[in-house]
Order: sequence, then C-alpha cells, then structure tokens
Amino acid sequence: EISFTSWLQEIQKDQVEAREFQHTAIDKIRQWSGISGDLFDSVLVFENGSSAFLYLQQHNNVEQLPDIILLDIHIPVMDGLS
Repeated sequence: EISFTSWLQEIQKDQVEAREFQHTAIDKIRQWSGISGDLFDSVLVFENGSSAFLYLQQHNNVEQLPDIILLDIHIPVMDGLS
C-alpha cells in the first residue's frame, strides 16, 4: 500500500513529465504527418469542457464536426464535470 504523500508525489511527477506534451507547434505536427498542405479546415475552441460536450452532443453528424477539436482538460475535475 502506498502512503498519501507518496501518492501525491507520484501524481506531481507524472504531471511534470506530461508537460513535455502540452504544446506542439503546428509546423512540427505538419512535419510528423508528412502533409505539406493544410492539416485541417476548421478549429473550434471551447472555454470549458461543458460547452465542448454540449456542442458534440448537438452535432453528432460527422459532416458537422470540425476536423480537429482541442480541449484543455484540467484534472481531476473538468470545469465542474465529474
């Protein structure tokens, strides 16, 4: 069994390691993908998880969805959603 302090330290270590993936420049993504043109036609930005989930529920037709959706998810609770 792990102590509470050790558990918190493990979470902090994992979050620090995850920071490496917080941002990737679009040029780097284009390079990795091998696509020389536009990667997507549209991007939607949501202020919180609730509005993103609501949008996805209302637009469940694939043709209505954007090519890419980026969410900034805060852990352990996503903007009031549990």
